[in-house]
Amino acid sequence: MYDGVSTITPIAGAGVIKAAAGKCENGAITWRDKRSALKRRGSQRMPAKQRLKFYDIKARQSFETEQYEIVEKQTARGPMLFAVAASPYTGIKVWRLLGKKK
Repeated sequence: MYDGVSTITPIAGAGVIKAAAGKCENGAITWRDKRSALKRRGSQRMPAKQRLKFYDIKARQSFETEQYEIVEKQTARGPMLFAVAASPYTGIKVWRLLGKKK
């Protein structure tokens, strides 16, 4: 039967550490703390702008660019994210669906 407390023996041989809910007696960070910290940090960090591919219907050509804006729009399926860029061929605004807002 598991009581929520696991015993971990470190490789360095510093003794036995009792870990409950990600906390140790010696103050070391457990794997559970690291995993939850990565999840939190990942949701707060803004990703670097990627090079996205757009398609200009009027010019019938596709192009790639890093110069675009991210716009959120309300749809019948909920909030969606779109990337909007200016076409180098015709100068019109070109939209690309990025996905549902998380």
